[in-house]
Amino acid sequence: MEAVQTAPQRKFRKDYREPDYWVREVELEFDLGEDETLVRSRMRIERNDKADADAPLFLHGRGLEPRGFRLDGAELVEGRWFATDEGVEVPGVPASFVLETLVAIRPQDNTSLMGLYRAGGTFCTQCEAEGFRKITWFVDRPDNMARFTVTIRGDKARCPVMLSNGNRVAERDLGDGRHEVRWVDPYPKPSYLFALVAGDLRRHAGDFRTRGPRRRPRDLGRAAANTTGASTPSPALRKAMAWDEERWPRA
Repeated sequence: MEAVQTAPQRKFRKDYREPDYWVREVELEFDLGEDETLVRSRMRIERNDKADADAPLFLHGRGLEPRGFRLDGAELVEGRWFATDEGVEVPGVPASFVLETLVAIRPQDNTSLMGLYRAGGTFCTQCEAEGFRKITWFVDRPDNMARFTVTIRGDKARCPVMLSNGNRVAERDLGDGRHEVRWVDPYPKPSYLFALVAGDLRRHAGDFRTRGPRRRPRDLGRAAANTTGASTPSPALRKAMAWDEERWPRA
């Protein structure tokens, strides 16, 4: 059966409406596996002051296999939440609460290159513009700003390096050939800026001297280059920075 092609919908600024609920903080736990990856989410959510008191919570989500919901510690059985092709709706929520969810995804089968997928054995994410909803339930909109804490667990041999946004605050060995890394981003951000990469990576450093007195070391190389010897984008990055200085000009 051929896929039904739908015409693009026009959206106007005058029709903009804030979401009924804001996700203020989110703690994510990724258990990276060969067969499936489990994503646990713990969100602190507040109702928008402009929303109706009986407004249901709606979270975006696509292709997610639900494994559990908990509202303020109490399990939500199916019938207290309703999944659709575009997300999940939870009616009857309070003005402020904590929602915990568990979903299963299969990055190795994700060929859309959106959300969490695998490329050459490496776990990668692409969340702009609406890829995050393929990772877990969330208010996946650019106007929803949340602080992210991310814990990643994986096989030490296959994923010796596991990265995400913010600062690495903890790491530990889990035994059985697995390990865990925890990242905290202190700055609120929209979900489309979320990033995760995990695999057999190596650091590649490089330098670029600006027109001014500053020298920008290390961060201009590829943060992690794979072990296959593939070329890195360092030369292209240097050219882009030089073009930026010449075009504006700036240093």
